[in-house]
Amino acid sequence: AVARRFPVLHAQDCISARAAARVRDAGFGSTVVRTVHHVDDFDTEKLMDCQRQAILEPDHVLVVSRMWQQILAADYGIQAELAGNGVATERFAAADPGLVRRLREQVAPAGPLILSVGGIEPRKGTDTLVRALARLRQATPPQAPPPNLAVIGGHSFQDHRWYRDKVLAGLPGLGLAAGPGRDVVELGTVPDEQIPAWYRAADVLAFPSTKEGFGLAPLEAMAAGTPVIVSDLPVFA
Repeated sequence: AVARRFPVLHAQDCISARAAARVRDAGFGSTVVRTVHHVDDFDTEKLMDCQRQAILEPDHVLVVSRMWQQILAADYGIQAELAGNGVATERFAAADPGLVRRLREQVAPAGPLILSVGGIEPRKGTDTLVRALARLRQATPPQAPPPNLAVIGGHSFQDHRWYRDKVLAGLPGLGLAAGPGRDVVELGTVPDEQIPAWYRAADVLAFPSTKEGFGLAPLEAMAAGTPVIVSDLPVFA
């Protein structure tokens, strides 16, 4: 009944894309549009095949950067259309100063605040980030307040607990500790209306991803006037 009401079905992940294709193939006449943000490195052949079919089966494919437009053409023979990302700059430039102050006091009342968006997972390069934090702390004069790292996010349809546990277990060896009021603070999922204030509360956004479709968080931080440090990926250029 739902498929009959909507002639276009749009999906942003492999599971919903394949489900939409099954609806179309059942004779509902729907057109399936898929946005491919990036291609994941799954660890099973079944998931890799699912992802591949979810790129090949839709009627139209969109990507968010020219790099992935080139990758899909080379690896899948798909001529994807570019639909670039953007942000409402006025939203991120208008954070409430009082909220900004309160959020910062939660995690870094004195020292510099480094913000990470996306949770602790392999693709976000969190292991690289905590090593950089350790080096930064070692270079901080004893009389100066040390930097802190706040991590927003963490929900994913993939299970990254093994990686999170590994990163957190390695903190003591780097001279770091995790938890409220410590060097690394996991904030988890925060209310959407607080996101602009978190960007403004931070001294810098650190985004050392190993793979991204585009990287929306750096664009949001820039709109908030927050400096950004990113890894050397073509999409960030």
